[in-house]
Amino acid sequence: MTSKFFPTVAELTEAVESLQPKPKGPPPVEEAWDEVCRKLNPYQAPIWTHDAIRLTVQRLGGIRALCECGNIGSSRAHFFKLYEALIEQEKDNTVNNKVVALLSNNTHIKWLNEK
Repeated sequence: MTSKFFPTVAELTEAVESLQPKPKGPPPVEEAWDEVCRKLNPYQAPIWTHDAIRLTVQRLGGIRALCECGNIGSSRAHFFKLYEALIEQEKDNTVNNKVVALLSNNTHIKWLNEK
């Protein structure tokens, strides 16, 4: 990157972020449900591609509960609702952690905490 002027903070941040590998996010809810359906086997512990899928299945009572469920449509609806809420919570936590990190680096906040 060459420029006539010194880059702004935003440009520097963007450049640094572009060099860092992007973490793989959770799959869309439809793909996550498809993975659950493919791994419905009460005799084998599944290995999930993302922790959000594991947590959602766990909150639904586990893989055995899903296998024994008589109404797969109801399980699907509950899975979609829980999974999307969990993903939204993860996004919120990420944003909150970034804000806290930025605030903790702020000298004014440190000065107020010292008083």
